Amino acid sequence: MILLLAVLGLFSLFSIWSINRAWIDGMDRFTELRQLSTTALEAQVAFKVQVQEWKNILLRGDDAQLLAKHHDAFVKQDSETERLLSSVADQARQLGFDTDAQRAATLLSAHEALTTSYEQTLKEMQGAAPTLDAATAHAIDVKLRGADRALESGIGSLATDIGTASDAKRAELISAMASRYATLHSFIISVILGALAVMAFVLYRLLRATRTS
Repeated sequence: MILLLAVLGLFSLFSIWSINRAWIDGMDRFTELRQLSTTALEAQVAFKVQVQEWKNILLRGDDAQLLAKHHDAFVKQDSETERLLSSVADQARQLGFDTDAQRAATLLSAHEALTTSYEQTLKEMQGAAPTLDAATAHAIDVKLRGADRALESGIGSLATDIGTASDAKRAELISAMASRYATLHSFIISVILGALAVMAFVLYRLLRATRTS
């Protein structure tokens, strides 16, 4: 009985440690995926701000100072969006999400191409003029109107898909831990009941032997 209790205690301690280790590892994985989703959302926001700065260029480009101010902000947001998309691609690759890493890389290339298109169109149509007159701004807007929609949608979809994957990972982890706990609980209860049955049998035999003698 002492040996049985010792084995049961050691097994229980090991099982508890194993469940705790699996929970910690699983939550670390979930946290990494959630951070990846957050970075993708930040990239989407940065791109939206970049597009807004582009609109500010067209709306306020008739003032040289405002034109320079919003163009600088446009360039800054371009760099931030590129940094975040690169981070998403790198993190996804490290986590083994090669498909998402490729999607992020494709979005990064599309972003670079779009920014180049914005800059080249602005340079060509503004020419040597220090500001943008209303007619030029309108012509630029007509030429590039809606060019950002596919990219913004793509970044948003990537963030949503990664978020869905992280939520699924968390649900899977909770289900697995609940199953392992239920198995351990049932096993320990069964062993305890078995031990009690053995003890009852031994006591019964001892009492019977005592009465006989």
